[in-house]
Amino acid sequence: MLEVVRIMYKELYYQMLKRNPMLSEEKLIRSTKKFSIKRRIATTSAFFFIFGLFLGGSAILGDRYVISTLSVTLTLITFVFTFYATAINSSHAISMGVFEPLKFLPLRIQGSYLSQLLILDSIPCFA
Repeated sequence: MLEVVRIMYKELYYQMLKRNPMLSEEKLIRSTKKFSIKRRIATTSAFFFIFGLFLGGSAILGDRYVISTLSVTLTLITFVFTFYATAINSSHAISMGVFEPLKFLPLRIQGSYLSQLLILDSIPCFA
């Protein structure tokens, strides 16, 4: 089941890159060959971690009210990004036909595949 999700995740991002008019064909092929789920999650988590360091540094130097305000801000940013990524990626997955090849396989198409795809995109929010 995890192998199916991994292939669907790669297919989803391949379709997103393929429909990007800014990419040439050779860049598309190069980025498709270098695509790794672990690398994508790690780089996104690193960006969120750096953003958190900036906010965390000001929280350490601030008083109690600043700390509580920044912790609420960080919580809301994570919450909003998770919903935004979920909404965008679920519409991309369905409109790009990622689940179409599964219709011919002896697999039951369940909502769990879509849920696992969305969880993979939400993991970096918790960095």
